[in-house]
Amino acid sequence: MSHQGKPEEELIHELETLRRKVSELEESRASLETTKRLLRESEERFVLLCENASLCYQRLDEGGNLLDVNQVWLSTLGYDRKEVIGKWYGDFLAVSFQDFFRITFPKFIAAGGILKAELVMIRKDGSQMVVALAGKVGRDERGRFKE
Repeated sequence: MSHQGKPEEELIHELETLRRKVSELEESRASLETTKRLLRESEERFVLLCENASLCYQRLDEGGNLLDVNQVWLSTLGYDRKEVIGKWYGDFLAVSFQDFFRITFPKFIAAGGILKAELVMIRKDGSQMVVALAGKVGRDERGRFKE
């Protein structure tokens, strides 16, 4: 007995092959879901770590604009999150340090990080504070700046 010119034995073999492939796809899908869950959990732990760190934390885009800051950063400088996110980091520096930041930030990106730099930041109340900075540039799998 044949179907579309194929013997029954060949059809059974094709069916078994398809069942194996379906099973492999189901296993891959389950593995992908597990990986997604683990990645989400890891990201949540990272966010909690940064948010609850005892040091100020900030994340900048390639142009030097603030993408994120932790609560310690906000409390130390007296700003609300909505007042700083998206703003150029230099706007929170003493005028005498803005050019320094403008010149050195691209060098920081090119070098992949900085061990220590001292800057003077301006709190919301206008007072100044000296800060020591250390940072590392995140890069994607192609080596491009990662926001």
